[in-house]
Amino acid sequence: MEAFLLDRAHEIVCGGLMFILVPAIADETLLSKPSPGLLLDVLESCLMELAKMDIVDEAKLDSFNMPSYITSPEQVEELVERTRCFTIERLERLETLFPLSSGAKILANHMRSASEEIFKQHFGFSDDDLDKLIELYSERLVDPLSIFTKSEDKSFQMFLVLKRNSDIVDEAKVDSFNLTSYLTSPKQVKE
Repeated sequence: MEAFLLDRAHEIVCGGLMFILVPAIADETLLSKPSPGLLLDVLESCLMELAKMDIVDEAKLDSFNMPSYITSPEQVEELVERTRCFTIERLERLETLFPLSSGAKILANHMRSASEEIFKQHFGFSDDDLDKLIELYSERLVDPLSIFTKSEDKSFQMFLVLKRNSDIVDEAKVDSFNLTSYLTSPKQVKE
């Protein structure tokens, strides 16, 4: 997300606003607890099922890596402060509520829109193969959708309004950006 903010700082004029909606977890939540991690587990089981049906090559499945990082409000605040390119004008928590009747299809369509090209490039999926994956994913999500109604689910959508400040973006910071700092929480980086 740091690289994202630094890149947007080059594109947005001083005083300009940026609106962001991102999946998030409560501060100090383990990634194994919230529903987004569980949704990826369901996706993994679907890909394994397609491998059994010889639609997915097992070697490609074994080499598939879909990194996912879900941030917390505290981490976003620390990141925005560290990059100094933006100020937070608004940070709101939007509850993720899906009706059981259509929630699985909504989530499956979100997964498709976010990952379609990744699946096509890595697995060589045709549109029909992708349709099979998304249909299977939607079917398998029906039972796990109850995770959204359980009190231990700590996931939500975070709505951010960021205002571009007048600080100059440090080009060296953009060039020295590394993936480790992106995938590690700010607290872990300090340790």
